[in-house]
Amino acid sequence: MYTQTIILQTKIEELPKLYDWLNEQLQNKVDEKIKARILLVAQELATNSMIHGNAMDAQKEVKIEVVYFDSEIKLIITDQGSNDYSLPSLEESLQMDILEEGGRGLKLAMRLAKEIKKEKSSLHITFEISD
Repeated sequence: MYTQTIILQTKIEELPKLYDWLNEQLQNKVDEKIKARILLVAQELATNSMIHGNAMDAQKEVKIEVVYFDSEIKLIITDQGSNDYSLPSLEESLQMDILEEGGRGLKLAMRLAKEIKKEKSSLHITFEISD
């Protein structure tokens, strides 16, 4: 197991930095389909952390950790918000209207990840990378 970390300022302009960093981290470690899932979920949830968690306060940060295991990769996304929300159920995520505003990022993540847990100010998102 090993971990890599990036810290972003709460600015939407920081999101390309996350994409480039994470794309490089995943290079030659997972197949393209899994990489695309991880990149999409990371961008959605980092955006949520900036907008909803940190309320676009540029003084706050979002920390993204990638933890590598033999058959899984875990993203840990931590913001500095109040985190007074609940995770949608898998059933709710399967009934998602992709054009509906609000909750779309979390619902999408529920559909694409193996598991999501909320721990204090962090989301732990696990992806399987081998069969």
